Amino acid sequence: MWSSQSTTAALLIAFAGCGGGNSVPISGLQSGGGGDLAMLSGTGPLGDTARPDLGARDADASSQSPMDAATTADSAVSPNPPDSSAPADMGMSAAKDAATATDMASTPVNPPPVTLQGVTVLGQGVDFTDASSDQGGNVWGVTSARVYFYRAGTGSALLFDQSSGLAQGKTTWIDPYWFGTPDNPSTQPVSFSAVAGGMAGEAFIGNIGYSGDRFQIDPANGAVVSVVGLAVTDLQQKDPDERLAQQRREVATWHAVVDLNGTFGGTAYFGGFHGTGALHGLTASRTSSVCGCTDYEEHIHAFSAGGDDVYGGDVHALFVTNEGDLWMGDRKALYFTPQGSLGANADFFQSIGVPGHPEETAIDVFPDVDDWNFGVAVDGSGGLYVASHGNGLAYLTPGTYAATYFNAGNVLPTNYLTGLDIDQNGEVWIATESSGVLRYSPSSGSFTRYTTAQGLPSNDIRQVHVDRYRAGRAVYFATDNGIAVYTGP
Repeated sequence: MWSSQSTTAALLIAFAGCGGGNSVPISGLQSGGGGDLAMLSGTGPLGDTARPDLGARDADASSQSPMDAATTADSAVSPNPPDSSAPADMGMSAAKDAATATDMASTPVNPPPVTLQGVTVLGQGVDFTDASSDQGGNVWGVTSARVYFYRAGTGSALLFDQSSGLAQGKTTWIDPYWFGTPDNPSTQPVSFSAVAGGMAGEAFIGNIGYSGDRFQIDPANGAVVSVVGLAVTDLQQKDPDERLAQQRREVATWHAVVDLNGTFGGTAYFGGFHGTGALHGLTASRTSSVCGCTDYEEHIHAFSAGGDDVYGGDVHALFVTNEGDLWMGDRKALYFTPQGSLGANADFFQSIGVPGHPEETAIDVFPDVDDWNFGVAVDGSGGLYVASHGNGLAYLTPGTYAATYFNAGNVLPTNYLTGLDIDQNGEVWIATESSGVLRYSPSSGSFTRYTTAQGLPSNDIRQVHVDRYRAGRAVYFATDNGIAVYTGP
């Protein structure tokens, strides 16, 4: 395990709250070594072959259900997020929280602006799980039951669901692994869970039950052009036992991102209950089908040192770098795999690890507790912002990955963060479970908080998405009361 000695960071913080005064240095924020990192062993868990049989490598370590595995040595991969009633300081030692809380007690704070300029709300009254945008300037949103499509410049939605071919047309799924057993399978409802926009009129729609679909419509009239679903077949897993195991595991998507400049003609990356998958060929025409095809590569995740612990449970955090490579974050760790930097035809099964540290496989961002990484973003210098649902926010310094923590004990209104993204100007946008939106400005080292008092439709922010297809700033917040679209300064 790798961990570096903690140091104390002196940062300038201006937190927008209900007080007044000027920004002052805060000396109590703790900077650590980015947590423990699991070391690679031998040739690494993924080996050296172009397309190793990943399933065979993780079958024994992760074959039980999360309920059964809960009694083992922290090897469970559960589809359930942590209980929000957990202590707010989880992920920090009592001494660390006490120090930062003491420093903040006398720190003046600055109020947020009276209004949040440049906000429009789509679908007010609708409980959205996720929101995204496509290359044509259209806005996509998902609820548990429907997919919403807003044409660029309009406020009216086109609605789609299983009757449009999504989720293989099914409203339930039979589960013998996560919630049931092979002898007593459980019938579960299908729900839409994630969306990531691609070409104009195209999005990857994630779901719980059948993983997801590449969905293409004619943006002019809303006609469905094609729906490409996912299936694990012998093209993904040659061994029949492993194929059956992955068919049971690869059933859900928590979060998805799209890189139209990615490998093999553009790729959607999607993380779920177990591992991260890739669907290629987003810029190519496809007819409707269930894709047990080579475009679909499933699945990858890191392992601990020696391979005795399987990471990849509950992948909520994904980020594509400017080079087209991928960071992934799950319940236990954060890790990286090269993609675009290796060329247009690099497959998904590359070594997983930590850039600049070939002996490591993953970063334990919040040591001594489950990380519950719900968002990750890379800044212009290569530093990482990591949002946790339970532990607050961490910044990992470029190269060393030394961690600075922001939490409810020092500057955050809550430790329960639900998403994170970074815009073209380097501003970091953070979604919270019940405390609105946080905006972090690295240039000034200050946070600003926006709530319903400043124009948001809700303080319950389910996810945040920065539009990378347009030149100016556009940030989308999926809430339980509509999608807030921010295009202001």
